[in-house]
Amino acid sequence: MKLSIIVPTIGRPSLAATLGSLVGQPLDGDEVLVVGGPAVAVSPWAQDGVRHLPCRRGRHYGCEERTLGISQARGTHLAFIDDDDAWVPGARAAIADAVAARPDSLVLFQMRYTSGRVLWEKPEVRRGNVSTQMIVVPNDPVRLGRWTWRREGDYDFIRTCHWSPHDTVWVAQVIANIGAER
Repeated sequence: MKLSIIVPTIGRPSLAATLGSLVGQPLDGDEVLVVGGPAVAVSPWAQDGVRHLPCRRGRHYGCEERTLGISQARGTHLAFIDDDDAWVPGARAAIADAVAARPDSLVLFQMRYTSGRVLWEKPEVRRGNVSTQMIVVPNDPVRLGRWTWRREGDYDFIRTCHWSPHDTVWVAQVIANIGAER
């Protein structure tokens, strides 16, 4: 498995911590695509396989950036994290294990807000119970969902993916800490 990790950014200072959480884990040839924001914020990470894709900021909660990242991704699987969030130690290994067990499935991990609240609470796709940072999905353009240009774009993406419910794997393990309660 080769993972394409898509990081939409508006150039926040927290991007450095986000990238540090990714490249601080064994990435095994994965790629990190930072989409949007200034290239200067990404340049120190270029030697670690981080690539910058310029994108005019669309003010649609990172949806355009994620769509552009998907179109440029070379990995067999896609993962997403925003520029104010961070993977927890062991996230990449947990992703590898889940994908190895079910390589053709949509995988939804848990994530944790700074308040301590964890999503998902119950394994179901509904507004407020799913978010971008928990998604790992095969890079299959025919089966991928679409990001809509609204705050619930992550829910819409999952809801419109063409995987049946029995091909969705819910992993009760936190892989990302979220910078701000949304």
